[in-house]
Amino acid sequence: MNILDEVNKVFKRNVEPTVEEVIEEPTPVPYEVEIVPNPNMRNYHTNFEISKSHIQIFYRPLRESTGGYLIEVGRKGATIVRRLFKIPGVTEVFVHPYSLGIKKGKCFKWDEIEPKVIEVIMKSAPKPK
Repeated sequence: MNILDEVNKVFKRNVEPTVEEVIEEPTPVPYEVEIVPNPNMRNYHTNFEISKSHIQIFYRPLRESTGGYLIEVGRKGATIVRRLFKIPGVTEVFVHPYSLGIKKGKCFKWDEIEPKVIEVIMKSAPKPK
């Protein structure tokens, strides 16, 4: 028995990686961006539930009177809405169970806003198992 066989025996496996270890499944992206005809709007479809309500629309600035609507979209939805309104240029947020609609101010560019919107979505997505 050579040294490699002894190591394999101790660790109860081959030293070389298995096929499963070499070929990793790509992590699915939890969102898809939809560019709509209105240049100041974009939709972000997710593969996870954002809200349990049908649709809610929020406007900047969030007011205390929107508290009931934030409760309706649930903890995850409310957190997403609050985070999105911290992004300069976001003026409206449309919340659906599996998508978000974002409206930006006319003087803002999607190149500035979209990476931050995607960051909010990614932080809210369930962690891969």
